[in-house]
Amino acid sequence: MRRDNPGTCTPADAADPTRLPTALGAAARRSGFTLIELLIAASIMGLGLYMALSGFSNAGRSAGRITDEYALHMKLRQATDRLLARLFEGTEVVQPAPGQTLPYVVLKDLVNNLTIIYCEKAAHASAGPYQIVKYTDTLTGRAVAENREVLCDGVKEVRFTAQTRGLVLAHVTMVNNRGRELSGLVEVPMMNLGAIDR
Repeated sequence: MRRDNPGTCTPADAADPTRLPTALGAAARRSGFTLIELLIAASIMGLGLYMALSGFSNAGRSAGRITDEYALHMKLRQATDRLLARLFEGTEVVQPAPGQTLPYVVLKDLVNNLTIIYCEKAAHASAGPYQIVKYTDTLTGRAVAENREVLCDGVKEVRFTAQTRGLVLAHVTMVNNRGRELSGLVEVPMMNLGAIDR
């Protein structure tokens, strides 16, 4: 029997599997995946899994950084709010002189007591390097522990600039336990004695 097309199958060929065309015979004998195909599929799946897990891992680290940033912003906000309230109790800036910047400020209050706000070394290392302290001198000639108040901790530095005798700028730099710094600037007018009813 003569074949014009070697890839075609006649009814006589179908009865004998050895006489099937080559392409069809190879497909009929093959029933599975080769080792190369399995390795390529496993590699692709492994790469996809690695990318997914690294994405989740990076998202977790990013969320941790955002949480640290938010905590530092809140700490700075609380520190500047407390500082603002204590500075506003003053009626006049004694030190620094107008136009001068110092790491402390001395204020007079309503009854002419002197209030000093400054940085000192923190009592424990976890609080940060420094803390802002307010001390009111009642002019008794001796230090009184009750007149000392810690306003905040976790402070790297604080600077006070007197614009006038009635206006002071406070520049506060906070630091967290990872060494990240954040600064804030507060402008505080002194209490207006002319507005107080006598």
